[in-house]
Amino acid sequence: MFDEAIANRYVSFIESLKHVEGEWAGKPIILEPDQKQIVRELFGTLNADGLRQYRMGYISVPRKWGKSTLAAAILLAILLLDHEIGAQIYLAAADRDNASIIFRMIAQMAQQSAIIMSKIRIMESTKRIIYPAENSYIHAISAEAYSKHGFNMHAGCYDELHSAPNRDLWDV
Repeated sequence: MFDEAIANRYVSFIESLKHVEGEWAGKPIILEPDQKQIVRELFGTLNADGLRQYRMGYISVPRKWGKSTLAAAILLAILLLDHEIGAQIYLAAADRDNASIIFRMIAQMAQQSAIIMSKIRIMESTKRIIYPAENSYIHAISAEAYSKHGFNMHAGCYDELHSAPNRDLWDV
């Protein structure tokens, strides 16, 4: 089933954020139709029990399509709109520096909103954004899989998956 209200809530939240780089820096994010469709399908399509149907989304698009901006906005939306107590949201890439790119975008998007900043704490030194009211966080991690066993991931993003050195982190 499709829940229009849920789909619209995530789209509206993302479109309330602002771009953080390039010629559109500081301007509101306006999702292109294909980006909007991805967000609507991911969040609005539900199983009979009311939970999201899609447990995974894989987006492969050309450069300059806005995938980093979209990924950052989606992760921030998940942190603030899912209302999952203790949600662990991970942002991974081939190395922590790459994961930090989207982390910085999330932090900068949040910093442009007094409402969001009143709800979260950004810990740049540990690459973590904390939502204390729900004991939840977003954390940028490296691809060192051996240290990631036992994570209880609510959501995650593996940026530039094609450049992963191996499948180890994906499999963990």
